[in-house]
Amino acid sequence: MGIQYVHIVEESGVIALSRGVSRGSAQWLDISFYDDLLKCFQNLKDQGFKIYVTSVNPRARDFREVDYTCPCAVVVGKELEGVSQEALEEADECIVIPMVGFVQSFNVSVATAIVLYEAYRQRERAGMYSRARLATEEKERILARWLML
Repeated sequence: MGIQYVHIVEESGVIALSRGVSRGSAQWLDISFYDDLLKCFQNLKDQGFKIYVTSVNPRARDFREVDYTCPCAVVVGKELEGVSQEALEEADECIVIPMVGFVQSFNVSVATAIVLYEAYRQRERAGMYSRARLATEEKERILARWLML
C-alpha cells in the first residue's frame, strides 16, 4: 500500500516481529521503535504528520471521512486494551470503523488493514501512486539493506 515507515511504541521495551507473519515484507520497511508515546508523536508532528488514532469513543469520526492524502500516521492500540488515554489526548483526530450488532471493534490486524486500504484508495484516487515518491538514494538504501540480508 506504499507504506515505508512504521513506528512502534512499546513502553515495556520488549517487542518481537514475527518473520512468519510478515512473510518477508518487514525487510522492506523502515521500522522505528519507541519506549515513549510522546517522543514518537512529537517526531511525527515535527515531520508534518497528522495523527489519526483508532478508538471507539463519542468524538471519533468515521474513518472514511478523514483525509489520508496528507502526511499522516494511523495509530492502533493493543488487542483488548485499545489505545492509551495519552494517545487519545495527543491525537489530531480519533477515527472509528462503524459497525452494527453486538461487536464494537475488529481485531487490530483487521482494523489496520481496513483503515490502510481506505488511505490507499484515497491516495490512488488523488493520483499519488502515478509516480515514484521515494528519492533514488532512498530506494538504493532500501535495496542495499535487502541485499545484506
